[in-house]
Amino acid sequence: MGSKKAFISVLAAVFAAALVCGCTGGDSSAEVYTLTDEEKQLAIYPIEQYTGVQDAAVNQDGKDLTLNLIVDYGTSKEYAEELGDNFVRLVKSFGPEESPGKEIGPGIYDYTVYVHNPSGELVAVGAKVSGARSLTW
Repeated sequence: MGSKKAFISVLAAVFAAALVCGCTGGDSSAEVYTLTDEEKQLAIYPIEQYTGVQDAAVNQDGKDLTLNLIVDYGTSKEYAEELGDNFVRLVKSFGPEESPGKEIGPGIYDYTVYVHNPSGELVAVGAKVSGARSLTW
């Protein structure tokens, strides 16, 4: 039950941040860079080498990136969040955004990261709007 509450809290934070950061006008018809399959693979391959990671995927819908990780049963929430953070850093490093430093930093994409075990049970979910400096878990 706690996972559902956490998911709803993250979703509410994403929508609130989108209202504050994303609704100030601008050209909504502007083209958003589409990640190439090669850029996605350059991020997926290293994250799959981390202990406990079974599979990874990056999906894009305009400026929204959805990152999915399947991790071993028993993976802690803390480690799942660390993996999710590292996955976002990899995507930023190999895509058109500025590479992250100590903070992930702002960028051009909105990220949603789902970390679940092989049966689909959610271990952690995080989100970062383009203007945010880090993921909210």
